[in-house]
Amino acid sequence: MFSFDPHPGRAGSVAPGKRVTSSMSPVMILRDGRLGYALGLPGGLSIFPSIM
Repeated sequence: MFSFDPHPGRAGSVAPGKRVTSSMSPVMILRDGRLGYALGLPGGLSIFPSIM
């Protein structure tokens, strides 16, 4: 729940049907239709700046 904004009315606020922004960033590289490489980035809040 730490990823939600506690202030009502904001983009990340808690409300029925809303989802928190995901920090998952899997990457799969296919070679001839088969998995060639699978990798990811460090987890948590550092993932967004790591992708950029």
